[in-house]
Amino acid sequence: MSEISNAFAGEVYIGNLDIDDKNYPIKVILLEQIMPNDLFNSRFIPLLNNTHYVFVGICFYAWFSYFTDIKKEIKKLNPDFNLKNIIFMTNNKGQTEEAINIGFDAIFCNHNAFLDEKSFVINNKIEKIYDCVFNGSPELVKRPYLLKLLAENCKMAIIQGYTWDKEYFWDLSQLSTKFINKFHDISTPESRLTVPEVIDIYNKSKMGVITSESEGGSKVSGEYMLCGLPVLSTLCVGGREVWYNDTNTVICEGSSEGVLEGYKQVLDKIDKGIFNSVEIRKGHLKMMGEFRKTFIDKVGEILALHNVIISDHFKFFEDRFLMARDIILGKNKEGLVFYQRGICYNEFEKVVEILNG
Repeated sequence: MSEISNAFAGEVYIGNLDIDDKNYPIKVILLEQIMPNDLFNSRFIPLLNNTHYVFVGICFYAWFSYFTDIKKEIKKLNPDFNLKNIIFMTNNKGQTEEAINIGFDAIFCNHNAFLDEKSFVINNKIEKIYDCVFNGSPELVKRPYLLKLLAENCKMAIIQGYTWDKEYFWDLSQLSTKFINKFHDISTPESRLTVPEVIDIYNKSKMGVITSESEGGSKVSGEYMLCGLPVLSTLCVGGREVWYNDTNTVICEGSSEGVLEGYKQVLDKIDKGIFNSVEIRKGHLKMMGEFRKTFIDKVGEILALHNVIISDHFKFFEDRFLMARDIILGKNKEGLVFYQRGICYNEFEKVVEILNG
């Protein structure tokens, strides 16, 4: 499978597609997300025309009015743009139907399909020194308070991100943990753990825990499984649940007692061999491949509408996908290129150049 970098909220991919080194009038654009009433929208949406096809990921829980809110904003900022040229990559089938019925195009292509499977790997040489790991932001919406009882009864590792809104902050250091990284905020991203450090903690843990009630695809959940960890999850909606089955996850009640009971069930399944790290990873990779094929075939369908026929869609994209973290702004002769790193704010003139070029 091709490797696609794991992007974070606020980062943007811009893909410019050339066929056989010739300028081709279609531009295929991938956005990590699009949010109503966002500064980026007011700058980006007016630049779109009907030669642009915009794939939009949903890395969060899509609330009941999300698609209608986006539709209203697009119609206000660019009334002539064809809504069918917006293709939402949804996290569950219900979202796909909703987006289509509101006027967009959509494919069921869960956000976790684009995790970097070459980075998040199993390392069986590392000793399991933590009973579980929780990777999440110190926010009430993540419901970390449900971990109190569990933390008192096991060796827990916590990887904390930063909180977007101090009003919803919940201090993770209240929990009894064997490891917790230093708290940092959005102004000090350099203090975050590196990806190799995160992967090392995953591989030192027996299971990954996630306690939020609603999510999008939930990258953390996918990272756990790519590292071979079974998942302990509370009941949830929004997209992460599509990856779960009896061979990789225990679903527990959303209470402190339910989380502790679920933890015991995961340990039991590990001991009985029901949860196998290699099979957990293999199952996740299989689903990732199916979702990526859905995306690739959809882009091939768009090309075919413009009389560009690709005999092997997967190979075509595999030859052209480049990891976004290795790309600087500029044009690449290989064809399909992705840009990220917050260019919507930092180098917006480059975005204009790409769209208008």
